[in-house]
Amino acid sequence: MKIFQIHFFVYYVNELNNKIENIDLLMGIIGKTAKYFNQKTLRLLAYKNEYDLRPFLISIIILYFLIIYISSFFMSYHLFWRNYLGVPALSPGFADLRGLLSGVESYREGYDPYLDNPHDPFGRKFNYPRIWLNLSVLGITQSLTNLVGIIFAFLFFILLLLIFNKINLGELVFYALAIISPTVMLSVERGNTDLVIFMLIVLGLLILNSKKNSSFWGYFLLIISTILKLFPIFAFASVLREKKGVCIFTSIFALIIFSLYIYLSNDFFLISRNTPRSMGMSYGGLITFDWINTIIKRVLEFNIPRPTIIIIYGIFIFFIFLLSYVLAAKFGGITKDYEPSLHLDAYRTGSFIFIGTFIYGNNFDYRLIFLLIVLPQMTLWIKEQKEFSKTSKYALILLILTLYLSRLGPNYNLNIDEFINWTLLIYFIWTNLVILPNWAKKIVFLGQVKVSV
Repeated sequence: MKIFQIHFFVYYVNELNNKIENIDLLMGIIGKTAKYFNQKTLRLLAYKNEYDLRPFLISIIILYFLIIYISSFFMSYHLFWRNYLGVPALSPGFADLRGLLSGVESYREGYDPYLDNPHDPFGRKFNYPRIWLNLSVLGITQSLTNLVGIIFAFLFFILLLLIFNKINLGELVFYALAIISPTVMLSVERGNTDLVIFMLIVLGLLILNSKKNSSFWGYFLLIISTILKLFPIFAFASVLREKKGVCIFTSIFALIIFSLYIYLSNDFFLISRNTPRSMGMSYGGLITFDWINTIIKRVLEFNIPRPTIIIIYGIFIFFIFLLSYVLAAKFGGITKDYEPSLHLDAYRTGSFIFIGTFIYGNNFDYRLIFLLIVLPQMTLWIKEQKEFSKTSKYALILLILTLYLSRLGPNYNLNIDEFINWTLLIYFIWTNLVILPNWAKKIVFLGQVKVSV
C-alpha cells in the first residue's frame, strides 16, 4: 500500500509539474499582456474628451440585457446567460431574492424559516438576519420577486453611475468590462441582497460628500446596512475622512452598536449553518488553504484538522499584513495627506470590504460588486502618474481579470484566480496604509514616517 502511495505521489508530482509548466506559460502570457496593457491603459485613461461618456455606458448595459432578451426567442435565456456570457443563471430567476421572500412567506404562516422554509423553490433554509423577516407585515410574497429584482437592478446601476461621475473613453472601456463581467451580473441575476447593501452604502457615501453637513445620515445608512448583513461594518473605513476626534468617536460608536447587535442576536449560528459555502464561484483566503488540504488528502490520504488550518491561515495573514506594512513604510516617506473626496471614500470603503471579507475566508463572488466603487480612484491615480500610477495599472488589470476568472473555480490552472485575489489583498492593504490621514500615519507607523503636507 505504501509503495502504491509513493508511486501515486510521484505520478501526481509529475502531473503537477506539467501543470506548473502550463501555469508558467499562462503567467508569461499574462505578463506580456500586462506589459502591453500597461502602455495602452495609460493612453486610454489619459484621453481627454469634452463630453461625459456615461450615456455610452448606459447603452452598453442596455445592449447587454437586450441581447439576453433576444436570445429568449431561440433558446432558454438561462442557458444563453450561462453558456455564452458566463453567468450561472438559475430558473426561476432572482434565486437569492426568492430565497429571502420565501422565508418571509413561511414566517408569515408560522414557520421558523431558519429550520423549515417550505416555500423556497430550491429547498433552502433562511440565512439572513432576523430583521429581514419584518417584511412579513407588508404582505410581500414571491409573486413580487421579478418586479423587486428588476427594481433592485435598476437602482444598482443608477447609483453606480452616480458614483462614477463624468468618465472619459478609457474609463468607459474599463468600467464597461467590469460591469458586464460574469461576477457582477451574477449578483443581478440572483437578485442578491448585496445589491441592497451596495445601494445603502453608495447612498451613504453620496450624502457624506454632499454640500450639506449631513454626516449623521450618511453614517446612519452605513449602520443600517451593517445590521442587515454584518459585513458592511468594514464600510466604516470611510470615517477616515473625518478629523481625528470625530473619526475615533464615530468608530467606537459603530463598534459598540455592532457588538451589541451581535451579542443580543442568537441567530448567527443558524445563519452560518444555513449559508452554503463552495470553493467555486467564491473568493476568500481560506479557499486556497482548503484547496491545498484537498490535494494533500487526495494524494497522502491525510486530512489536516480544521483548527490547524485556521492557525496556519492566521499566521499567513499576519505575514501578509506585515509585508504590506513594510512596503508602506518604505514608500519613500509616505507622501502626503489626502483630502477627503467621494472617490477616495469609495476606494477606502470598497477595498476595506474586500480585505475584511477576504480574510473572513469564503464568500460568494457576487460580493465582489463592491470592487466597482474602487475603480474611479484607481483610474485617477493612473491618470495622475504619481505615487500609485504604475501599481494601479497592474491592479486594475488584475481586478478586471478576477471578475471574469472567478467562475472557473479553484481547480483550474492551479487556482490562478485566488492568486490574483491575494495580490489584490496586498495592494489594497498597502495603499490604504499609505493614504491614511497624517494623524493616523503617525500612530500606525510609530512616528517613524516622514509626512509632508
